[in-house]
Amino acid sequence: MLAATALIFIALGLGFGAWAGSVPLVKTAFGLDALHLGGVLLAVATGSIVSMSRMGRVVAHHGACACAIAAGAGFALAFLPLLLASGWRF
Repeated sequence: MLAATALIFIALGLGFGAWAGSVPLVKTAFGLDALHLGGVLLAVATGSIVSMSRMGRVVAHHGACACAIAAGAGFALAFLPLLLASGWRF
């Protein structure tokens, strides 16, 4: 279980790092000024706080393993559109 927890933390850290590194690109691509970019970042933080405050009840009901698997699958699905973007070159 410790390895699975470490793997989830690594995946989330890499995902957040990828997002943080692309903030200037997102700002430019969507034409956001500092005020609107701050609003978007505040909305992300608010959504995180709201969802984390409710996850205790969900984990208690469904179990930690099932929630970790569902979260990992959702995280992977959320990044699939990035693989389909035309800017990626392998």
